[in-house]
Amino acid sequence: SDDAKELLGTVTLTDTTIDSGYMGLRFLNVAIPQGATIVSAKLTVEINAAVSGSPSVTIRGFLTPNPATFTTTNNDISSRAITTASVTWAVPNGGIAGDRIDTPSLVSILQEIVNQGTFASGNAVGFRLDIPVEANAPAFRTYDNAVADAATLTVTYLNTARIGARFTTVPIAQGAIIDTASLKLMPSATKATGPKMRIRGVAADNPAAFSATNKPSQQALTTAYVDWTPADLTADTDVSSADITTIVQEIKNRSGAASNNAIAFVLENHTDNAAS
Repeated sequence: SDDAKELLGTVTLTDTTIDSGYMGLRFLNVAIPQGATIVSAKLTVEINAAVSGSPSVTIRGFLTPNPATFTTTNNDISSRAITTASVTWAVPNGGIAGDRIDTPSLVSILQEIVNQGTFASGNAVGFRLDIPVEANAPAFRTYDNAVADAATLTVTYLNTARIGARFTTVPIAQGAIIDTASLKLMPSATKATGPKMRIRGVAADNPAAFSATNKPSQQALTTAYVDWTPADLTADTDVSSADITTIVQEIKNRSGAASNNAIAFVLENHTDNAAS
């Protein structure tokens, strides 16, 4: 019941192919941390016959942190909350029965799903494919046809470690023009090259202190960011970051910013990972 069809409100769980209406797909135990940066994401599905007429399929995600399995309740697929992000897929013509084909990138959809505050690694992830009810609609095979025919989800993501840094009583007035700005950090070890970091500001007028209930990963962040890969690090010796003027400017341009408010930053360290 992790792939299902809904047509005119009726949901069926054991179709061997799905060629019209809503196709629901659910993937279990998806090992992506909450808030991870999605680099690539795609579905791979198996067609039941050659495709013709360049049919268009719309793909959306189920916007719930851990979607339940499908049931035969009327409208169980179409009534579920869906992502704002969607992808229109012009299914390529040709092929033969049994060919496996990839969707376009679903990064925007999956990113919206994992950005939910209560999403957690190991949760399920679900997608809805809106298949046109027409003669040239593509027919996709399901798990019920054969295990090997089931759709698959392939994802690459950045496993992000986040450091929060907050500075209190910063005497910069609202709207002040920032000439230069940087962070100063002290490495704990000597290295020729440090980890790649992305620096963003916390998008708040006077951010609260970080805590177990106010984690760096839970912050609204500035649009402005700076990528920085520190080099020639010496233990216990200060190093200055790349210029963060645009970040500080965005913060101090906020209408509620004021002199002596706090300013906070989040530094993200990315590591490539794969999930499927």
